[in-house]
Amino acid sequence: MKDVTISVKGLLGVDKNGDDIELNTSGTYDYSEDEVSFTYLESELTGLEGSVTTFTVSGSSVTITREGTVSMQMLFEEGRQNHFSYNTPYGSIMMSVDTQSIEYDFNEKGGTLRVDYVLDMQREVAFKTAFTVDIKEYSDDDEHD
Repeated sequence: MKDVTISVKGLLGVDKNGDDIELNTSGTYDYSEDEVSFTYLESELTGLEGSVTTFTVSGSSVTITREGTVSMQMLFEEGRQNHFSYNTPYGSIMMSVDTQSIEYDFNEKGGTLRVDYVLDMQREVAFKTAFTVDIKEYSDDDEHD
């Protein structure tokens, strides 16, 4: 495990000039030939304060796990639809992701992940969306907050 800077950019409504959401934070990164994982603490800025988010990239799948105030586990597999429960202090909602594409390039120092997918809530509302994550190891020139 090493300390890294994590930049997550979410694109909601890719086909309709949707909203961009960007988070830059510190976290940890673990790289092996078979699996990559990175973890960060959510903040008040994301509305998920009190939760820990972990991305795991293994083979052709990506899993996002949130534990804490909000909990869920999303599984992305290209060409497949996967269902999950999004649990909040106010209740749960059933959702699904229909993964269109997964692209990634990681090494010991970090890398990039992009996932394009359709997010479906309660089978009533669907959004074409995507996220990109950039991981960079700290260098001596970086300022730590």
